[in-house]
Amino acid sequence: MKITVLTLACLLCLFLGAGCEPDDDDKRGEIEITPAVVVLAENEKSVVLTAVVSAEGNAAAPNVYPLTWSVTEPDVGVIVVESANKAVYTHAAKDSGGNIIMVRDRLAREGLATVYWNPE
Repeated sequence: MKITVLTLACLLCLFLGAGCEPDDDDKRGEIEITPAVVVLAENEKSVVLTAVVSAEGNAAAPNVYPLTWSVTEPDVGVIVVESANKAVYTHAAKDSGGNIIMVRDRLAREGLATVYWNPE
């Protein structure tokens, strides 16, 4: 009986400790979208966004394709073209407004950019 309780206690410790891994974002990097903030003028409706992995210190792993691009407000604007590490965002609303563009790769690294359109 003592061996069974001891074995169960060891297994429980191993199971609970398995999820406690250090955060390795500095090693694996994050995705940086350039430009990070864009203000489109009245005659502008689109912008080309580029995703690049950045990390402190050592070089990070390259982008792991495919990248998934999305927007928070699809009524305001959409991603109309995606190609490797680039995407074209087009403002679709008639009124001024902003949108947050998100990109994510297969390693779950993410990046954000903000696009505003002000027709004045």
